[in-house]
Amino acid sequence: MATNLITDKCKICDLGAVAALARFYPETFTTEFLTELEKMLLADDTPLPFRGNAVMDKIAEFMGKEDPFKELKQRQLKIARELNPSSDLALERATYTSILGNLFDVNHVDYEERLASISRMLAGPGTVPGFSDFQAELAECDKIVYFTDNTGELLFDKSLVKALEKMGKTVIISPKEGPIADDATYYEASQVFDNRIVCCPKSFGVNLSEASQELLEEMGSADLLILKGQANLESMFDDTTYSKAFLFYSKCPVLSEHLGINPNMPTCLVKRK
Repeated sequence: MATNLITDKCKICDLGAVAALARFYPETFTTEFLTELEKMLLADDTPLPFRGNAVMDKIAEFMGKEDPFKELKQRQLKIARELNPSSDLALERATYTSILGNLFDVNHVDYEERLASISRMLAGPGTVPGFSDFQAELAECDKIVYFTDNTGELLFDKSLVKALEKMGKTVIISPKEGPIADDATYYEASQVFDNRIVCCPKSFGVNLSEASQELLEEMGSADLLILKGQANLESMFDDTTYSKAFLFYSKCPVLSEHLGINPNMPTCLVKRK
C-alpha cells in the first residue's frame, strides 16, 4: 500500500506538514531552513510513511535538541486534560473517543480548528463505522498490543484501554522509543498509563525491520494489534502475520479513496491474519 500511495498530493501534504510545524518555532524555521527541508522532501522517494524520518532527524540536528517538540507535546497533554475525556465509558463510546484523539495532529495547518472540533465531537453520537467487526474481534482475544500515535491522543486512548481492561484484556502499550514529530514516546506514555510499555522503533509508522526482539515477542504472543493513526496503518496494512484493528480519523482524501471509506470520519478497519 505505502509505495502505491506516493502521489504529488502526498508530497504537497508533506510540505504543508513542515510549514505547520514551523508555526510553533518561527525563530528556528527560517526561510532558508524551510527551503532546505522542502528540497529534501521533494527529492525523497522513500515509501510512506517512512519518508518523513530523515526530515525529522534534520530538524532535531538543526535545533540542537534530541526531542525538538518536547514542549509542544506537553502542551498537547495539557489541552487533552482540559478536554477531560472520560475513562469510564462503554466500549463503542470509548472507541469513538480514542479515535477523536487522532485529531491531535500538529502536522496540519488547521490544528487549532481540529482541537475545537474534538470538544464539540466528544458530545456527538459516538458511533464508529466498522465497530461491529472490532467488537467481534475483541470477543476472541485476550492480549492486545496497542500502538499509540500523537501525544495528545494518549488520554483519549486511555478511555479505550480502560474499557478493554474491564473486559479482562491484557493491554501492552507501544509508543516510540525515540522522538519523532509529536508522536508519543515512553516519556509521555508513562505519564498516562501504568500498563507495561514496550516501545516500537523511532519512525513514522511501525518499522518492523528495526523492531526490538522484546516487541516482536509481545506482538507474536498477542491476539490483536490495535494501531492508531494513518502512519501506523500505512506501514502495517499489508502485513499478513498479525490480526490488526486500525483506529483512525480519515483525514487524508488520497487514503480514504484508496480504502473506499468516507473522508473526515472516525474509522475502524479490522484485518485478520
